[in-house]
Amino acid sequence: MITSVGLLSIAEGFARRIPDDPSYADERNSCWLNIGVSYLKQNDFDAAFSVLHLLTDPMAQVLFRVAAVRWCGEHFEYDAARDLVRDTVENIEKWERLMYRSDLSDLVKPICIVLGEEAVQAMSWRLKDPFTATTVLVTLSGGLQDPGVRRETLRTAEEFAKSVRSGDRDYALRWVVRGYESAQLREDEQRARAELLAVHDPGAPGLERRRHRRLGVRENGEQRYGPPDDAKQQCAHGHPLWRRRRACLSCTESRLRNRHGLQRTRERPGVQCANNRHACSAQASTKPARKKR
Repeated sequence: MITSVGLLSIAEGFARRIPDDPSYADERNSCWLNIGVSYLKQNDFDAAFSVLHLLTDPMAQVLFRVAAVRWCGEHFEYDAARDLVRDTVENIEKWERLMYRSDLSDLVKPICIVLGEEAVQAMSWRLKDPFTATTVLVTLSGGLQDPGVRRETLRTAEEFAKSVRSGDRDYALRWVVRGYESAQLREDEQRARAELLAVHDPGAPGLERRRHRRLGVRENGEQRYGPPDDAKQQCAHGHPLWRRRRACLSCTESRLRNRHGLQRTRERPGVQCANNRHACSAQASTKPARKKR
């Protein structure tokens, strides 16, 4: 019976037979990534680490590093694994744009186990995205035992959250509020909630622009579409006009078919609308419907 290690050796042989051609780069990287992750599941870090230099795609390297750091959190006695974790943390600005925010948050615990809390705090300052730095610090605070250090970590996360761009700032502040709530820091939680409510204030510039955009108003106060005054919002017969096309709903020609499909009603032209230059229906004729071929 072939063991799992034997199957991986066979798979490795097949992966080496993939042509070294740019058109096969995706298949080659996918195969080596699966082989490396499978070696990690077999707790063979040396064989898994030998796969890293065969990955030419940066995204494949990131996925392997994330899996290796998670594995190292449970097997931190390997020096080569610790070196890989240290290299990933020290060059996090190189891999940040390819990592998911949730993956970085999940790596906080194994990095703390391998390198300590100071390494995570230093990594947060290397991150370019303040939202990601917020999630990393809030996750770190959940594992801290010292109340003073936990509060300072959350306050640093709050400062990062305040610098997040408009539109994502409220989500970052929610992370901070949950962190304060978990730490039972009521005063800080109330302050963070006040910041969160200030973001949701309808008078905030970002929300005001979005509200005007929904209402069809430009930033200078002019309407983006439709007539500027309410007098032109109706046709000559008092029917409402469409907002974008400025067409009269009740005056356009329409064809109605009854329940059995035997009759149809077609509006005939009557009085011309002043604004839309099309006919209001004053009469209606009934004709038998055409049979479908």
